[in-house]
Amino acid sequence: MQIPGEMKKKIGKINSVLALFFFCVSILSVGSFVGQLFLLFSVFPVLLIVWHFALKYAIGAFVLIGIISSYRLGVESMFDFLGISYLLVSVGIAVGLYLLKRHYRYLHLKVEDLNRFKARQDTMLENSTDIMAIIDRDGLITYTSSNVKAHFGWIPKDVVGKEGWIAVHPDDLSKTKERFKSLLNHPSEIDNIDFRFKCADGTYKYVNLSAVNMLHDPIIKGILVNYRDIDQQKKTEQALLANEYKYRILFENMQDTICMLDKEGCITDINEAGIQLMGYSRQEIIGMKVAQLVHPEDREKSKKYFEELNNKGRYSRYEGRVVAKSGKPIWVQVDSSEFVRDGIKIGSQDIVRDISDQKEVEYKMRQQNKKLQELNVTKDKFFSIISHDLRSPFNSILGLTSLLDARYDNWDDKKKKEYIKRLKIETCMTYKLLDNLLEWASIQTQRMHFNPQKHLLQELVKDEICLLEELAANKNISVHRIACQEDYFVNADKNMISTVFRNLFSNAVKFTPENGSISISCQKHFVQDQKQYVQIAVTDSGVGIPAEQLQKLFKLQDLVSTKGTAGEIGTGLGLILCKEFIDKHGGILDVKSQKGQSSTFTVSLELI
Repeated sequence: MQIPGEMKKKIGKINSVLALFFFCVSILSVGSFVGQLFLLFSVFPVLLIVWHFALKYAIGAFVLIGIISSYRLGVESMFDFLGISYLLVSVGIAVGLYLLKRHYRYLHLKVEDLNRFKARQDTMLENSTDIMAIIDRDGLITYTSSNVKAHFGWIPKDVVGKEGWIAVHPDDLSKTKERFKSLLNHPSEIDNIDFRFKCADGTYKYVNLSAVNMLHDPIIKGILVNYRDIDQQKKTEQALLANEYKYRILFENMQDTICMLDKEGCITDINEAGIQLMGYSRQEIIGMKVAQLVHPEDREKSKKYFEELNNKGRYSRYEGRVVAKSGKPIWVQVDSSEFVRDGIKIGSQDIVRDISDQKEVEYKMRQQNKKLQELNVTKDKFFSIISHDLRSPFNSILGLTSLLDARYDNWDDKKKKEYIKRLKIETCMTYKLLDNLLEWASIQTQRMHFNPQKHLLQELVKDEICLLEELAANKNISVHRIACQEDYFVNADKNMISTVFRNLFSNAVKFTPENGSISISCQKHFVQDQKQYVQIAVTDSGVGIPAEQLQKLFKLQDLVSTKGTAGEIGTGLGLILCKEFIDKHGGILDVKSQKGQSSTFTVSLELI
């Protein structure tokens, strides 16, 4: 059985005391049976010592046996009990002296080890960055390590015995004392505090102090303090804080949005400009993936820029739309660069500029350019009409008047009436062309005013139908009017609507052959966007319109001059006028036609 060392020592001492007790009793009972009996009993503790414990206790016991035996029996023989006792005493003394020498040498080595340990400890403390000190319950310094001089210029003997607060900066004194008082009430508790420590030359350095309450320890008997010079660290931290403060001021006051992303593309920080731009609070937007903010129609386009960032570490001049919290799309320009630490990408920084105003200007410029192009086309068409389409009818009028002037006396009345009729037709058509041209020019130059008022639709159409019937009679064309089922009131500009129907009716006559027919119908037809409309349809039995020309019918740049069935001139400008006038009224102008068949032009106006 393995007996612990401390237990062995105690048992050994007890057995030694028992052996000594038995020998003492045997001395007092010399020559008696009791003395011999106690002497015999004293052997058993010795044997136990030898069996269980250290040899040195056994040797001591044998020495005692030899002394007591020689005293009791006297000297009779070298080989009797006395001789053996003397021999044992001699061996015991020799062994005892040997053990004493070994013990002395052991102690000497221990002292040397302790001296070396102390020297090593002193060297370590001297060169350590930490200073050790002990402060008692009253706040007095009872010990400080020698390296306090190297770090702060204080000589240890000048510090010991003084208050621990003597070197604490006045501004830090209150909090330091409070922490000390708190530590006194909590044994074994460890506390940390940073404060400014006064050096021997009067300057202050920042130190980090770690203290533990060891008042209960019989050796320390105080507050064990470990403090380290962190002045350079504090200065570095203050410089970093100053730089961080400057960066934060720049960051928050940039007019452009600055957005910090992690490697997963999630927003980790954003400045105030970004908060204002997107409409989210800082708490809402932090953690969002930047892809969530990209406009759905631009996500595919944005992917190649994200790929460029991954491959090249940056991209620039990306233009696309993001969607604010309100749902409003915002045009932005983005420049991005990634952050790399130790060769590993840790995130990226996006600089986002709102270019919505720029895009709006670009859009307006495109619209203006488009309008300028249209105006150029208009101008070219205007001059084309003047130079060709308007000149031709005047040439015809001049030709007819010249013939009448030259041959008037030679022609009979029938011939004269024929040419006068032709002259009237040419003049009317030319007047109509000129009138259309002037109205169209007024629209283009914004000189025609739109003045809608409440009108009965039947009244607006009636006067123009009378003109239609007069023109139709010249070609023996029948006109069929389908009466409206009720009165229809519309909000319309009278002059514009009259121009629309005049052009539609005259076109129907122009492209209907002799003995043909024209029908006019009026009815409610459909409801669109909760609005009720009335339709007026003009259908002729004319030559129809080819499909390719039908697509260009209302486009100024594609105007084609087409002659009527009786050779009537035309430019197509009248239909352009009709379309623009109906659009101003919020109405619809529709056409259905096939080449060689009838054509139907339908005007839809909102009822009031």
